[in-house]
Amino acid sequence: MPEVTKPATPRCLHGLFQEQAERTPDARAVVAQDGEFSYAELDRRTNQLANYLQSLGIGPERRAGIALPRSAEMIVAALAILKAGGTYVPIDPAYPLQRFKYLAENSGVSVLLTHRAVPEGVNTQQIKVVPLESHWSKAATMPQHAPPSRVEDASLAYIIYTSGSTGKPKGVMVSHENVVRSTEARRSYYTIWPERFLVLSSFSFDSSVASIFWTLAAGGELWLPPEGTQQNIARIREFVRRGRITHLLALPSLYRAVLLHAGSNGLESLRTVIVAGEACAVDLPAEHFRHLPETLLFNEYGPTEASVWCTVYRTTPVAQSRSVPIGKPISSTGIHILDGQMQSVSPMEAGEIYIGGPQVARGYLGRPDITAERFVPNVFSEMPGARLYRTGDIGRHTADGNIEFLGRADQQVKIRGYRIELAEIEAALLEHPGIREAAVISRKERLVAYVVAKPGPEIDAADLRRFLRQHLPEYMTPATYITLDSLPLNANGKLDRQALPDPRPEESQNTYAAPRNAIEHRLAQIWAELLGVKQVGIHDNFFDLGGDSILGLQMVARTNQAGIRLNLTQMIDQPTIAEIAASFHAAGFGNAEIASDTSSTP
Repeated sequence: MPEVTKPATPRCLHGLFQEQAERTPDARAVVAQDGEFSYAELDRRTNQLANYLQSLGIGPERRAGIALPRSAEMIVAALAILKAGGTYVPIDPAYPLQRFKYLAENSGVSVLLTHRAVPEGVNTQQIKVVPLESHWSKAATMPQHAPPSRVEDASLAYIIYTSGSTGKPKGVMVSHENVVRSTEARRSYYTIWPERFLVLSSFSFDSSVASIFWTLAAGGELWLPPEGTQQNIARIREFVRRGRITHLLALPSLYRAVLLHAGSNGLESLRTVIVAGEACAVDLPAEHFRHLPETLLFNEYGPTEASVWCTVYRTTPVAQSRSVPIGKPISSTGIHILDGQMQSVSPMEAGEIYIGGPQVARGYLGRPDITAERFVPNVFSEMPGARLYRTGDIGRHTADGNIEFLGRADQQVKIRGYRIELAEIEAALLEHPGIREAAVISRKERLVAYVVAKPGPEIDAADLRRFLRQHLPEYMTPATYITLDSLPLNANGKLDRQALPDPRPEESQNTYAAPRNAIEHRLAQIWAELLGVKQVGIHDNFFDLGGDSILGLQMVARTNQAGIRLNLTQMIDQPTIAEIAASFHAAGFGNAEIASDTSSTP
């Protein structure tokens, strides 16, 4: 696919929304728990807030943080920052305090939009905290027309943080040109534009950009379910049914769980489903078309550094023999598969995937060293200053011209769609005063931590889990912890990850402990059925028995059907039946009647 030059007329991301608001002012734009807005209402509110933000100094290359829950207010904040000419930086309000503070300070935000209270520990001498609930009265006095903006193609639109191999997350700087090209490529590729899009992605995850701005540029409705919905497959189905959702973007594993739970029941309105964020299982397309034969299913690929997506594959009911391809390059994007000397490999030969074109981001905020390492001169382009992004992903071209994803060239992994550098988790573990050495690997879609303790009091898994949750987001917290006398080394004296013991059920040191009450009996029955084992003891770790985050979602759905209210975060924090039952009783439910689960659908 040829890489094209940029257009002469600058275009900005919020301009795509502005054009649509002028075409369909009365159409509904956002549906959320905190309210609904038409395009005209959304335009007016964002204009007023944009004028207010400019009065606080927000303009081109000035950054404003957004630490808001999933809400219509969150969409208003993002559009307003863009209209003010600024750069938005999403910071998940659920992040641990240390990570929250690091992102706020490292990103250099001068204004932080929050919901109510000032986040603890934020340096209010350098960052003006704006609780929107109390500042709307000030914004409401501002003009209802858009403020003047000096935004250009190269101006930054947003900065999204990804896990860092140095132990700290790194901010990816994405310009207006980058993301406008990405959105316009989406509008030109997809034949069915979104009428009602259910946004499951976290706002701090780059796939939210695709959902939000594609929909608003197409005149569709954004449906924003409350936080936690993406961990509850029954609620996802209910939102699809109730909202007559036409478009859905989800992890392949999450979408599979929704299909297994719902079949076609409640999903009939879907016209287009996009899976992205992790490798698509080879049998998922067949499962999809068995339930929804008239619904299109696409497999997308693209890192944050390439503005969300760069290849796409339209799946068919015909089963793939090896894997589901990640497809072919989208418009204006060049994909190159190169060897170690940056030479193109032969067809069908594996190499590293490099991405070129106007969607390649500016680089990493404040990290010129890593930027130079990953963003290299584009020898395939005649455009001065053009660069290629080295993905670290391994792929190959297939006989029909599609690209097959083969894995990673380094220690980066993906868990539930989140890019995770194992070194960042290892660095956090080494901050624990009782840990001398640490290694982390990914096994069957779950993180396993191996530690060598210093002399002193014994450290258990619960202690390490609590410690990490103070430093890392939930999705980066290992499910399993194994203490070793020493880490295995290879002949060169480096860590031999292949020699780390694989936690298996038969290696469990727990003596079988039988369920003691109705809740524990019901949980043990559900676990045994989902995990395919004969019996589960109340002290057995769900993840050590072979569970993963998607089986965890199915388990949560089954337990909720049985009257045991649980979510995936609780499941990861309390991965044994005894812990779950104890918290259930502590919440005051006692020996409440447990519903019988006669459903054959997991």
